[in-house]
Amino acid sequence: MAKIMIASFSVLMILMCLVPGGISGEVDCNKVPVGNITECGPFITGLSEKPSPKCCEGAQSWLSVPAIDICICYKGFPNLVPFQLNLTRVASLQCQCGLSPGFADIVFCLPRNVL
Repeated sequence: MAKIMIASFSVLMILMCLVPGGISGEVDCNKVPVGNITECGPFITGLSEKPSPKCCEGAQSWLSVPAIDICICYKGFPNLVPFQLNLTRVASLQCQCGLSPGFADIVFCLPRNVL
């Protein structure tokens, strides 16, 4: 019985190290650049065919933090982005702006109830 408890405790400690922010999952959304995508509004909403350089800079800033942090903060505070996200157009920023493949992780975890 003691071996099972020790093994369970060890697994819990490993999981705490793997989860961003520990078990609580708390993220300081004031430090997560969710709103930096605002410059992409014309592109994401379909008013522009190409993202602007400032849009690409904003999208690039999303890669400065873990993808899960962007998703947690967007889901918790969707008003940080003043328009509805079109996931197809957000995903296309990876190629249009020359972003690293890690950008796909962000798009993947964004809520699916957006356009």
